[in-house]
Amino acid sequence: MKNQEAKIKNIFEVIANAEDGAILFHCSWGRDRTGIIAMFLLGLVHVNKQDIIQNYAITYDLIKDLEYVKQDVLALGERKMQTLPEYIKKAINHIQENYATFENYLLACGISQEDLNKIKARFVL
Repeated sequence: MKNQEAKIKNIFEVIANAEDGAILFHCSWGRDRTGIIAMFLLGLVHVNKQDIIQNYAITYDLIKDLEYVKQDVLALGERKMQTLPEYIKKAINHIQENYATFENYLLACGISQEDLNKIKARFVL
Protein backbone atom coordinates (compact mmCIF):
# COMPACT_ATOMS: atom_id res chain seq x y z
CA MET A 1 0.00 0.00 0.00
CA LYS A 2 1.28 3.42 -0.94
CA ASN A 3 1.82 6.06 1.75
CA GLN A 4 -1.05 8.17 0.35
CA GLU A 5 -3.45 5.23 0.51
CA ALA A 6 -2.36 4.43 4.07
CA LYS A 7 -3.10 8.04 5.10
CA ILE A 8 -6.54 7.95 3.48
CA LYS A 9 -7.24 4.60 5.18
CA ASN A 10 -6.29 6.08 8.54
CA ILE A 11 -8.47 9.16 8.08
CA PHE A 12 -11.49 7.12 7.09
CA GLU A 13 -11.01 4.70 9.97
CA VAL A 14 -10.99 7.65 12.37
CA ILE A 15 -14.18 9.03 10.79
CA ALA A 16 -15.87 5.62 10.86
CA ASN A 17 -15.07 5.06 14.51
CA ALA A 18 -15.63 8.59 15.83
CA GLU A 19 -18.18 9.22 18.54
CA ASP A 20 -21.67 10.21 17.48
CA GLY A 21 -22.05 13.82 16.39
CA ALA A 22 -20.29 16.12 13.98
CA ILE A 23 -16.79 15.55 12.71
CA LEU A 24 -14.52 18.47 11.92
CA PHE A 25 -11.66 18.08 9.47
CA HIS A 26 -9.65 20.95 8.07
CA CYS A 27 -6.36 22.29 6.76
CA SER A 28 -5.12 25.82 6.14
CA TRP A 29 -6.66 26.27 2.72
CA GLY A 30 -9.35 23.61 2.40
CA ARG A 31 -8.02 22.80 -1.01
CA ASP A 32 -5.64 19.90 -0.97
CA ARG A 33 -6.06 17.55 1.97
CA THR A 34 -9.49 18.79 3.01
CA GLY A 35 -10.74 19.07 -0.57
CA ILE A 36 -9.75 15.49 -1.33
CA ILE A 37 -11.31 14.09 1.86
CA ALA A 38 -14.52 16.06 1.19
CA MET A 39 -14.52 14.72 -2.37
CA PHE A 40 -14.29 11.13 -1.10
CA LEU A 41 -16.99 11.63 1.53
CA LEU A 42 -19.38 13.23 -0.94
CA GLY A 43 -18.59 10.67 -3.61
CA LEU A 44 -19.10 7.82 -1.16
CA VAL A 45 -22.70 8.92 -0.60
CA HIS A 46 -23.28 9.45 -4.33
CA VAL A 47 -23.30 13.25 -4.52
CA ASN A 48 -23.11 14.05 -8.22
CA LYS A 49 -19.85 15.09 -9.83
CA GLN A 50 -20.91 18.66 -10.56
CA ASP A 51 -21.92 19.30 -6.94
CA ILE A 52 -18.60 17.90 -5.69
CA ILE A 53 -16.78 20.22 -8.09
CA GLN A 54 -18.82 23.23 -6.97
CA ASN A 55 -18.24 22.39 -3.30
CA TYR A 56 -14.49 22.41 -3.96
CA ALA A 57 -14.49 25.48 -6.22
CA ILE A 58 -16.25 27.75 -3.74
CA THR A 59 -13.55 27.24 -1.09
CA TYR A 60 -11.29 30.05 -2.30
CA ASP A 61 -14.16 32.53 -2.49
CA LEU A 62 -15.08 31.79 1.12
CA ILE A 63 -11.58 32.31 2.53
CA LYS A 64 -9.90 34.81 0.19
CA ASP A 65 -10.49 37.76 2.55
CA LEU A 66 -8.76 36.15 5.53
CA GLU A 67 -5.49 37.89 6.38
CA TYR A 68 -3.26 34.78 6.19
CA VAL A 69 -4.78 33.96 2.80
CA LYS A 70 -4.07 37.46 1.50
CA GLN A 71 -0.46 37.10 2.62
CA ASP A 72 -0.10 33.72 0.89
CA VAL A 73 -1.64 35.14 -2.29
CA LEU A 74 0.91 37.98 -2.27
CA ALA A 75 3.77 35.54 -1.74
CA LEU A 76 2.67 32.76 -4.09
CA GLY A 77 0.24 34.34 -6.55
CA GLU A 78 -3.52 34.05 -6.70
CA ARG A 79 -3.64 31.33 -9.37
CA LYS A 80 -1.65 28.97 -7.16
CA MET A 81 -4.03 29.50 -4.26
CA GLN A 82 -7.35 29.23 -6.08
CA THR A 83 -9.59 26.18 -5.96
CA LEU A 84 -10.22 25.90 -9.66
CA PRO A 85 -12.74 23.30 -10.83
CA GLU A 86 -10.22 21.59 -13.11
CA TYR A 87 -8.07 20.66 -10.09
CA ILE A 88 -10.74 18.48 -8.48
CA LYS A 89 -12.11 17.29 -11.86
CA LYS A 90 -8.78 15.56 -12.50
CA ALA A 91 -9.03 13.68 -9.21
CA ILE A 92 -12.66 12.68 -9.81
CA ASN A 93 -11.90 11.55 -13.35
CA HIS A 94 -8.96 9.47 -12.14
CA ILE A 95 -11.14 7.70 -9.58
CA GLN A 96 -13.95 7.08 -12.08
CA GLU A 97 -11.63 5.89 -14.86
CA ASN A 98 -9.53 3.59 -12.68
CA TYR A 99 -11.91 2.44 -9.93
CA ALA A 100 -15.42 3.23 -11.29
CA THR A 101 -16.62 4.43 -7.87
CA PHE A 102 -15.27 6.26 -4.85
CA GLU A 103 -16.22 3.26 -2.73
CA ASN A 104 -14.06 0.95 -4.87
CA TYR A 105 -11.10 3.29 -4.46
CA LEU A 106 -11.56 3.44 -0.70
CA LEU A 107 -11.83 -0.35 -0.52
CA ALA A 108 -8.60 -0.55 -2.54
CA CYS A 109 -6.98 1.66 0.12
CA GLY A 110 -7.76 -1.08 2.64
CA ILE A 111 -10.79 0.49 4.30
CA SER A 112 -13.24 -2.19 5.34
CA GLN A 113 -16.76 -2.35 3.97
CA GLU A 114 -17.97 -2.18 7.57
CA ASP A 115 -16.19 1.15 8.12
CA LEU A 116 -17.52 2.53 4.83
CA ASN A 117 -21.05 1.56 5.87
CA LYS A 118 -20.56 3.35 9.21
CA ILE A 119 -19.46 6.50 7.38
CA LYS A 120 -22.38 6.37 4.96
CA ALA A 121 -24.78 5.90 7.87
CA ARG A 122 -23.53 9.19 9.40
CA PHE A 123 -24.92 11.02 6.33
CA VAL A 124 -28.38 9.51 6.55
CA LEU A 125 -30.81 10.38 9.32
